[in-house]
Amino acid sequence: MEAHHSTDYGSNRESSEDSSIENYGCAIYCFEPNLSLKSFQHTSACTETKENLQSVSSLQENATYNSDFKQTDEVDWFYCAECSFKGKLKKHLVRHIWDSHSTKRHECDKCSFKCKRKMNLTLHINNVHLNDKDVKWRKCNECAFKTKYGVSLKRHVNGNHLDDTKIKWYKCHNCSFRTKRAENLKRHEISIHLNDEEIKWYKCEDCSYKSKRNSNLKRHVKIHLKIK
Repeated sequence: MEAHHSTDYGSNRESSEDSSIENYGCAIYCFEPNLSLKSFQHTSACTETKENLQSVSSLQENATYNSDFKQTDEVDWFYCAECSFKGKLKKHLVRHIWDSHSTKRHECDKCSFKCKRKMNLTLHINNVHLNDKDVKWRKCNECAFKTKYGVSLKRHVNGNHLDDTKIKWYKCHNCSFRTKRAENLKRHEISIHLNDEEIKWYKCEDCSYKSKRNSNLKRHVKIHLKIK
């Protein structure tokens, strides 16, 4: 597959090689038009850090995100060069391209497992191939809780040891909704505020069923497999 040109991403910059590019795997704001679909990268010119970009809190605080939910006639759409998809946010276009048009896979070096997202490969390795003694446990300072994942520890602390005034709330910029969990904010925005053409639909290969949630599709597929 050929790399997309800069004009396909709402940018007038010419494509060029840049030695300052660092392979951070960013898929939110720093997708550069001069990168092919096989190499989504994060540039050192970005003011966000690698760690911040992995959290929805930075997404909320980013000025670009704050201004991206506009009326339809005011939107600077991001168009896919391979199909009719368009999105209000650059991250939606990047996610669409990665999920729909990219052939890159992250492969496990211990078994035949492979996936599109590096995070899922990490989860697989931690869950399947690591012994407890090899795991770097994240431990709660307030109780005996421990977990393999930093996000799980944060969720535990927020849900059990913080009062409302100390909680880092994930707030919707379109209404008064707020939540302690990033995934709940994402679910809310997809369900309430996104138009159908912006949504990444999870579609059944055996019938016309589609859902906004992958978990719903998995539950539906069991019908065809006759699994209870």
